[in-house]
Amino acid sequence: MAIPYVHAITVDCADPEVMAAFWGPLLGVEVSGRWKQFVGMKAPAPGHPRLLFQTVAGARPEHRTTHVDLHVDDLDEATARVLELGGHVVADQVHEETRWRICADPENNPFCLVPG
Repeated sequence: MAIPYVHAITVDCADPEVMAAFWGPLLGVEVSGRWKQFVGMKAPAPGHPRLLFQTVAGARPEHRTTHVDLHVDDLDEATARVLELGGHVVADQVHEETRWRICADPENNPFCLVPG
């Protein structure tokens, strides 16, 4: 049996086009296709997962159990890009010597910027 791997991360949202317009430039990827209620992004590199945005009607849970961590070279530069694209900063975090920033996209889905 083949070992499974992450092919895509699907994000439930109200407007997949808005989400693609935010996440595409942030990750440096383009839309790979649109079908029915989905907008799919290209993978950032071979073997890496891609993002899919899916229209979902109705309220979503306030607490999400998954989020995306993005490795960044420069935390402040990445934060400026998030803000420019319509996202916002939620909080800065420090644990022992590790520092990261919690941000949210235009639909308030949290993700972390982790300098490396």
